[in-house]
Amino acid sequence: IAGLLAARYSGGAAVTGSVDETAFYAPIRVGDIVTVRAGITYVSKSSMEILLDVIAGGAYGQVRHVCTAYYTYVHVDITGRPAPVAEYVPNNDAERKLFMEGERRKQVRDEELARLKKTWLDVSEP
Repeated sequence: IAGLLAARYSGGAAVTGSVDETAFYAPIRVGDIVTVRAGITYVSKSSMEILLDVIAGGAYGQVRHVCTAYYTYVHVDITGRPAPVAEYVPNNDAERKLFMEGERRKQVRDEELARLKKTWLDVSEP
């Protein structure tokens, strides 16, 4: 669902950049009806952060929020290189809050990626 939303928003191919903060708050049981809601929280030059909320409940039981996950997708052109996406403008206070939180998560992801690249791409002797 997140990938479909990213492709639709970007108007083309989108590849997974990261899967962050997947948190399960409650179990999904056999027989539960599961609903997944997806929404864009943050957009940068070529990437989009997608929030997934998972709701579950029995046909006659109480509905509960069971999972939240953040996915990042990168829009790519036909050569596989990152391509620009349209600017995202939050419409209300809740969306603005999610946008600011997404901007912070992107900064953390970028810092972690730089650290990992340095660690794994450094082939010099210790």
